[in-house]
Amino acid sequence: VSDPWGEWLNLYYGGVRIGSQSNIVFSNGLLDPWSAGGVYKPGLNPTFGDYQGPMVQNLTSDGSMIALIIKFGGHHTDLMYSDEKHDPQCVIDARRIENVYIEKWIREWNENASSQLIRD
Repeated sequence: VSDPWGEWLNLYYGGVRIGSQSNIVFSNGLLDPWSAGGVYKPGLNPTFGDYQGPMVQNLTSDGSMIALIIKFGGHHTDLMYSDEKHDPQCVIDARRIENVYIEKWIREWNENASSQLIRD
């Protein structure tokens, strides 16, 4: 094994075996030098210059795991230093999409928790 820590991380966290996970937004800024290692729909690993596809990729059939492709996003651009006057529109859109999904998942969890309380 050329990188024992990398192998340990894959074994411990599951690497790309994420099928049993849910409620995850993988944001991939194409200006980020790490974007080649991002999580994308199988068979699609876009690069900055040629990507013309959708911004949101469903990674699961129920939409509980998505990949965002942020053409003018850098490393964590969508997660810090929000400046809507100067941020590219795709970064503003990514933040909105992230909020929509996270709010949906919280709402679903609250509804499930409420129904559990009623049954118990």
